[in-house]
Amino acid sequence: MPKISIFMSSYNYAKYLRDAIDSVLNQTFTDFELYIMDDASTDNSWDIIQSYSDPRLITHRNQHNQRSVQGINHFISDIAQGELIAVHHSDNVWAPDKLEKQIQFLGSHPEVGAVFTSVSVIDEQGQPFEDQEHPYYQLFDQPNRTRHEWLRHFFYQGNALCHPSVLIRKRCYEECGLHRFGLGQLPDLDMWVRLCLKYDIHILPERLVSYRMLRDENFTSGSRPDSRIRFHFDYLQVLENYLKIASFDEFVKVFPTAEKFANPKGFDLGFVLGMTALEERGNSPVFELFGLDLLFSILQNPDRAEKVKRIYGFTHKDFVTLNAQHDVFSVEIKANLNKNLAETRRTAQQMKSENQHLQRKSAEKERTIRNQQEQLEVRSRLLDQLRINIQNMSHENQSLSGEITQIKASRTWKLGTAMDRILKKLAPTGSWREKILKGIYRSIITPIFFNKHADNTGDNLDLIQSSGYFDEEWYLAHYPDVASSGMKASKHYLLNGGFEGRDPGPIFSSAAYLAAYQDVRKASINPLVHYLKFGKAEGRDIQPSNEA
Repeated sequence: MPKISIFMSSYNYAKYLRDAIDSVLNQTFTDFELYIMDDASTDNSWDIIQSYSDPRLITHRNQHNQRSVQGINHFISDIAQGELIAVHHSDNVWAPDKLEKQIQFLGSHPEVGAVFTSVSVIDEQGQPFEDQEHPYYQLFDQPNRTRHEWLRHFFYQGNALCHPSVLIRKRCYEECGLHRFGLGQLPDLDMWVRLCLKYDIHILPERLVSYRMLRDENFTSGSRPDSRIRFHFDYLQVLENYLKIASFDEFVKVFPTAEKFANPKGFDLGFVLGMTALEERGNSPVFELFGLDLLFSILQNPDRAEKVKRIYGFTHKDFVTLNAQHDVFSVEIKANLNKNLAETRRTAQQMKSENQHLQRKSAEKERTIRNQQEQLEVRSRLLDQLRINIQNMSHENQSLSGEITQIKASRTWKLGTAMDRILKKLAPTGSWREKILKGIYRSIITPIFFNKHADNTGDNLDLIQSSGYFDEEWYLAHYPDVASSGMKASKHYLLNGGFEGRDPGPIFSSAAYLAAYQDVRKASINPLVHYLKFGKAEGRDIQPSNEA
């Protein structure tokens, strides 16, 4: 018969399966049998398993997925022939000398029921696992403890032993029991508690197992919704094992703080365990539920109720008070959470309303900014146009200044100036002499002046005729003297009519223009010519009022 019987579970880990099997077959200790149970894998795991022909292999394939508890119990009780049992998983890897070092230790320590090893945690690619925040990063780096210390650790901290590293005596299962059905999350912890109630265990410091961590937590103890939900119920069942502690002395070795319950009148394990669970609580409300349930069950037994009253002075009234101090089902926590949630919702609604108000204000500001930008753009365009107009006026002013200089330097200008002085002396303003002399002046002197500058006169005639303000028929109809003189209407208006206040047509008023703009009258420039060249750009009116 083989010395060691090895159980390997296999389920959809074809990617890692060959490495796992080879790490067993390549052990330096060779006296073993390897039982591989494929739990109805849907990948090619079974094909890989069947590809091996080693005589030490025993293989089995379930028709339906059953989880490994049923398989390992069947293997231990009905198949395993060795006096030692090892457990392996199809995604982990053993070091070649794992079994050899473990069997040597058990051979020299008969009081030890099982020996474990330290572990190297690896990722899916077989590289060292680097997520230091993950709870499994250093979970298996544990010191050796006495069995009582392990029982205390298991009670408050949970499991910290790597199942696929164990080598356990088969008789431990016979004395402590097989894995219990119904525990989907903590069957191994339940087993270690029952084991440590009777046997010491040991951890070899060598890292002889490579324990693989999967990204999707797709392993029995992985953190998933289903595993987190099952955890607390399973833990409650595990705690029940502590009711098997044989004596008060044994209990105090596991829970030193329970020394205060020592009483010469006697000892009730359920009461002391219940009070210990309530006082120290651990990391889960399960401890409180466990403790209250133990005390409640005592009160239902009149003999035990009387006993704990006599030994510890604990009564029904004390339990009712104590029960209200342990919110096992998080009633107040839920109420506070609901209250906080309602307040959070109100705050969120208020913030939403404020945000909407801010959005509206922001939209209004954006519209205002856009309007201001549009106004700035319009003003900018107007400024650009004004700059152009100013430049044009500057050029025209320069041109006019040149013309004026030339005119003033001419004999005609000098003659005209002299004639104006003579007229003012000979014909006072408003007299009949002034009218006669002005007529002679405009009919004789002015033509001479304009003939001197015929080129400019021609340009001005063209300007008047093309302006749209001069209406020849209208002019001749309103001023018959012009028609009888035989002079061309537009030329008459340019040389005489404009200065006399005659209108070029129904649109433009020469008299009003000269009366409103004294600078034009004093400059002796034809009013329509002035308007077309300068006045229009300056914004002057074609029909100005006398107040302009």
